[in-house]
Amino acid sequence: MTIYYYIACLISKASLVTLIMALYTQPLLSEWDTKGLEDKSVHEVKRVGEEIFASTDSGIYNYDLSHDLPEWVNIGFPQHRISSMLVMSRDSIIVSIFPEESYEDSISLYRTYNGGIDWEPSQNGFGGEHRKTRAFTLTHYPEGPCTIFGTSYAFVAKSDDCGKSWRLVWGDWDGIGMGVHFLEYHPVDSHIVWSGGEDGIFQPFVLISSDSGESFEKRHIPLTAGDNAVYSAAFIPESIETVYIGMEGILGRTIDGGSTWESLLTPPDYPYFYGIEVHPYDSSIIYTTGARNIPSPQEIVLYITDDGGVLWDTVRSDIYGHGVFDLFLEQTNDYSLLYFGVREGGVYTFLHTALSVPGYNGASIPEVVTLYQNYPNPFNNTTVIRFLLPSSMVVRVDIYNVSGGHVATVVGDEALPRGLHTVEWNAEGISSGVYYCRLKADDNYVIPMSLVR
Repeated sequence: MTIYYYIACLISKASLVTLIMALYTQPLLSEWDTKGLEDKSVHEVKRVGEEIFASTDSGIYNYDLSHDLPEWVNIGFPQHRISSMLVMSRDSIIVSIFPEESYEDSISLYRTYNGGIDWEPSQNGFGGEHRKTRAFTLTHYPEGPCTIFGTSYAFVAKSDDCGKSWRLVWGDWDGIGMGVHFLEYHPVDSHIVWSGGEDGIFQPFVLISSDSGESFEKRHIPLTAGDNAVYSAAFIPESIETVYIGMEGILGRTIDGGSTWESLLTPPDYPYFYGIEVHPYDSSIIYTTGARNIPSPQEIVLYITDDGGVLWDTVRSDIYGHGVFDLFLEQTNDYSLLYFGVREGGVYTFLHTALSVPGYNGASIPEVVTLYQNYPNPFNNTTVIRFLLPSSMVVRVDIYNVSGGHVATVVGDEALPRGLHTVEWNAEGISSGVYYCRLKADDNYVIPMSLVR
């Protein structure tokens, strides 16, 4: 890693792009690895602390990395396909199954408070009178410890009490649609929430909210003239106007909040871009993958850009399945570890070693306070929190648990100068789970961020 980094520093910018694209295929910089479940179709994969969770076509599985010889353990619904899952902590998990008329009165949402030992029905009004309505995605919102979003065929619902009750914020319980496939909030300004999918006349659309998901504006995507859908989206920390979306055969981008769009990547094999991840410290690095429109089994392919989408490198593997359903990025200070949920292929990882040290690169400082995702995340005892100030400000950084209780103060009402700041939180003695970091600057900015211990 060090050798390649110094070589890169000695060549021109134009040559650096070529060098990076060539080095992606070198074992020193990238490595594919299997995590198991090869006989399963994995729809979602997430890591919480030292544990990996996977939702599959035969239940939800847990993989505890703290064990000497970790193995996958089914923790619920071995006879059912999981539509979506929300892992709040090791013990608190919500899943949506593909319901059957004969199964528990067609309820699709279930919850456990003890890591899967016991599951209880948790529909609680989700879907209106149609109790079997499954959730296409379940997303925890950082602004409130118990705020959850769920989407389905033609609606977005919100819960303010950890799923005990649901209310519509867009669409109709009985509406006609092909699916609202994703919901994402901006990593810096969580008032900005995007969702979207495919409507009842097979047209791709996005939903845009600027009020923390209380209301949404629907906009159609003009990147295709026919049947298409939006399956995924990703933000960059520096801008609330720039959003990447994954569609059928198209990876698109807007730089003006959805007013205009451009196609960045249109591979000839027409992949369904189910996953997009942006490097949290260098937003010019973007990863995307999905299921290609070719006969299966098909090799797993990862697309990488290091210039914001101008040039793309195609990283092929010798792994075969029926396409990638989910992509999850675990970032450390030295590398990106990407988790792939593969249809009829299990869970795989790809290790990508960065050629430069993550962090602010000295370019123009944004005009708003920027809070970057902590690293590593998940973490053991310590994690690093970075934030960027456009001017001198009085800053406070606090940590809270999922119940809203104050856990620690990392920065206490301190006057800090303009620029990038790095602080470390030592959580030794704090139990594992999901926590929230809140940055407050000059009473004008209050930015939340989730952390996983």
